[in-house]
Amino acid sequence: MERTFVKDWRGVHKAALALILRCIADHGSPPSPAELQVATAAPSAETVQHMLQEMESRGLIFRDPGSGSILAAYPLSAVPTPHRVRLADGRQVQAMCAVDALGVALVFGQDTHISSRCRHCRADIEVSVVGERIGAYSPASAVVWYTPAAVHCAVAAEGQCPYINFFCSREHVKDWKRDLSAPRGQILPLERALDRARAVFNPMKGLGGGPS
Repeated sequence: MERTFVKDWRGVHKAALALILRCIADHGSPPSPAELQVATAAPSAETVQHMLQEMESRGLIFRDPGSGSILAAYPLSAVPTPHRVRLADGRQVQAMCAVDALGVALVFGQDTHISSRCRHCRADIEVSVVGERIGAYSPASAVVWYTPAAVHCAVAAEGQCPYINFFCSREHVKDWKRDLSAPRGQILPLERALDRARAVFNPMKGLGGGPS
């Protein structure tokens, strides 16, 4: 996941993204444009819309092409996904992909427990991130299939994220790839998948705020 969307962001983007993440985590939905205007001290509603367009172009957020509603603010999704994450403070969120699910612990500065399913057989997969390391997980053979952004022409939410999933074993990744025209990628042990999450989300550490 080679997104570098936070490399040169401005303070206004940071304030806006922090509010969006907190609202999704607290309420399951993003803030209103009016709330964003207050949080960023934007002079007008038009300025807020321009800011959202710029954030989307950088890959910080993903919006519905028709309504303009915010559907995701990385690493969180405002709509249901297969990757449910419970924060240590009890809040529950949805992540865009397996690597994003692992990155939630970094962005919110607290331990997490991930509940997902094998992309091939739909068996339950449970993974804990404790102290920014992989904790307990099951099954013991669980891995992540990772496909790089360079493989896709679409934005990450549509082209990359749907393919970055948990699998209960390497064998099930291979079976899935045989059954489907899957894009190029690699199998990652969970700790290496967390390393990918660190590469993306370390610049955002604590942005979602600590335990509520």
